[in-house]
Amino acid sequence: MTLFFDRNLGKSIPEALKLLGLEVEKHDDHFPANATDEEWLEHVGNKGWPVVTADARLRLNQSQLRALADYRVGCFMLCGAGNRPRWYAVRIIARNWEHIEIVANSGQRPFLHRLYLKQPPRCTEVGL
Repeated sequence: MTLFFDRNLGKSIPEALKLLGLEVEKHDDHFPANATDEEWLEHVGNKGWPVVTADARLRLNQSQLRALADYRVGCFMLCGAGNRPRWYAVRIIARNWEHIEIVANSGQRPFLHRLYLKQPPRCTEVGL
């Protein structure tokens, strides 16, 4: 399983996870900084890569939700990581790793799962 990290998570988090042996791809390795969400979501959907983001506004953005649904993208949203140190996001991923693997390998897409450090994962319907 390859996880795709969107631009808002930067480079250090995926690089740290790579050091742990995880297969990860970073936004900036595939797309220019000004690529639209729809552009990279289509590519990621075609590859079957689940997305990891810290963009809490995603669940409120109808065009992004439509793109998740149209391109059958699975997405994990890290909640509460936005203004905290980068290691906090890594902790959220580590705590939820078993859930991430189960959901990502299920083949059922689209999905949007919110991941927290201390609460169980939650799923949000993406179908519009």
